[in-house]
Amino acid sequence: MSAFDLPPEMAAWAGFELRLHALGELVDRLERAGIPSLPIKGALLVRQLYDEPIERPLVDVDLLVAPRDFRRVVRLARSSGFPLVWDSKQLGNVNVYVNGIAIDVACTLGPPGLSALGVEDLLRRATRTDRFLGFPHWQIDLHDHALVVAIDAFKDKLGSKPSSRKDLLRLARQAGFDPQKLACVAEEARLETLVHIVAAWILEKDDSPGWREVLSALDARRQRRIYAHAFRWLTRRKSAHLARLPLALLARAASDDVARRAAALGLGAVGTVAFVARNRGLTARKIAPGRAS
Repeated sequence: MSAFDLPPEMAAWAGFELRLHALGELVDRLERAGIPSLPIKGALLVRQLYDEPIERPLVDVDLLVAPRDFRRVVRLARSSGFPLVWDSKQLGNVNVYVNGIAIDVACTLGPPGLSALGVEDLLRRATRTDRFLGFPHWQIDLHDHALVVAIDAFKDKLGSKPSSRKDLLRLARQAGFDPQKLACVAEEARLETLVHIVAAWILEKDDSPGWREVLSALDARRQRRIYAHAFRWLTRRKSAHLARLPLALLARAASDDVARRAAALGLGAVGTVAFVARNRGLTARKIAPGRAS
């Protein structure tokens, strides 16, 4: 039997183990260099919330580091011979390839400027363990992780990643999950409206006592109701391609803090310009030899 003939369950298990090994190698190298990091989302949740990897397909491997450590991570990756593929040099987001596996390293919660909570805050609340992943790491707090996954679901327009809904439902069923605490974390991040939108989206199709209590806790707080209505209206539009740009702008403007909304929109524009310039440069370099012929 070749690798291409593996049963789906075995192929999912093998793919997950390869990704987990790559993540463990990078986390270990970072820690030996004195750089703490937080594994988040898929790789951690597969072990924490699901019985088998096939139940939760793993596309990305995600790792958070503090902004002050981001340049050190890049230097360490280069010195280790790990290829880098940039999402944004300006905004601190890079894919580090370890043994051919891409690990998405970021230093912010969602788009830069969005969250008033930073990676440093999450690291202070993290606990040291080797549970779930099988190697020593900093374990993100349950409620901080629920916020991170909610931001990811929101950023992906509530639906493009079906795994986000399943993850959020299962997180709310974990022992120790406290809806009031998640509401407080959302307040710290100045993302109460965002979490309210995500909770309402979950409850449209699934009955979740935990998320119903989150929604109730946030109902008692100030909401940007016009913003929430506009975002949900656009996500429901059939002409999704027409809604893409306004949704992207609204997603950047999700913070309940006016100054943060302006900063996030400005940083988003910087990232977009840098991305276009970088890719135009790559194209120019590719066609340059042709012009000389």
